[in-house]
Amino acid sequence: MIELTGVSKEFGSGSDAVQAVQPLDLSIGEGEIAGIVGFSGAGKSTLLRLVNRLEEPTTGRVVVDGTDITKLSGRRLREARRRIGVIFQGFNLLSNRTALDNVGLALELDGCSRAERRKRSMVALERVGMAERAKAYPAQLSGGQKQRVAIARSLVTEPKVLLSDEATSALDPHTTLSILHFLRDLNADLGLTLVIVTHEINVVSYLCDTVSVMERGAIVEGIDLRDGPPEPSTPLGRFLFESATGWDEDTVRLAEQVAGATT
Repeated sequence: MIELTGVSKEFGSGSDAVQAVQPLDLSIGEGEIAGIVGFSGAGKSTLLRLVNRLEEPTTGRVVVDGTDITKLSGRRLREARRRIGVIFQGFNLLSNRTALDNVGLALELDGCSRAERRKRSMVALERVGMAERAKAYPAQLSGGQKQRVAIARSLVTEPKVLLSDEATSALDPHTTLSILHFLRDLNADLGLTLVIVTHEINVVSYLCDTVSVMERGAIVEGIDLRDGPPEPSTPLGRFLFESATGWDEDTVRLAEQVAGATT
């Protein structure tokens, strides 16, 4: 579904140039949940933004669902981006719009009729369990509810790929686990390919099929978590995974019991 070949990103020029992403290759299969981890400044978010060309690659090719998006511009690039949803850490909801209108914003900008975008936006809100809060404004929503609205907004264009940039780092542990559980269900129900940028190894251990470990703009290790408990081969990989105990299904059930008791 996603194929990066020789992709790099350099900011600035000459002696002031900063190599944010070293030339690298990365392949992510259809329906896969792929994690990208590393310390702050490792280049994780920049790499994610190269996938949908929110950042222009300095070198290399980015192929998504068989289309080389590095060759596209204008209308064709916008059409390709509709197949790539994005979830941000800060939610990025417009405070003067209801949840329903926030979800429908992309459709509105695309010239979709009011009736059609309301219909599709309600379907997206129903999918994330937020249909009853369709008329609520962001200030009336909790952090977890805002993130669910943001996820609905990313789903309303019916993407094949969903990019998540530290989407749970501003949430409490219980809400984080709830969102992760929901993302895993989305992957199973819709066959979405998910790319998760995070510094939280618990997130990766619980949610991801594979993980790429980044350091100084380079992928230093790739680990397939479907093969059993991870056995990182690099010092950074070992440090990251040994720093977390991880979540499992027992944790999910316990969190759901706590949520039920406090509702």
